[in-house]
Amino acid sequence: MEQTYGYAWMLPFIPLPVPMLIGARLIIFKGNKKVSLYVGFSEHLRFLAYMSFLSTSKLELVTNSNSIQIYILCEFVGVCSYLLIRFWFTRLVAANACQKAFKTNLGDFGLLVGILGFY
Repeated sequence: MEQTYGYAWMLPFIPLPVPMLIGARLIIFKGNKKVSLYVGFSEHLRFLAYMSFLSTSKLELVTNSNSIQIYILCEFVGVCSYLLIRFWFTRLVAANACQKAFKTNLGDFGLLVGILGFY
């Protein structure tokens, strides 16, 4: 059982290669406009990459015990929320919610001051 806990830190990194591979594919094939199906499919790939990055960030946030890393991962979750809301930028409600999510990320500065106060 103790050996299991020794490798538990690797568990949150299991979903991490998925957004990395999707992002690399989007960057590599961005200039290729010959495939018309890929142009519409790339938007869905981007959304799935955001979702995978969000799940990775949340999983790492829950399993972490270092307060500095918790702050950084909390910011990652906020950025992922911002990106997922921004994905639907054509809707007015989503655009307003995106601005609120960005302001909330700026409000996490108080959390940083509190963590640094403990140190």
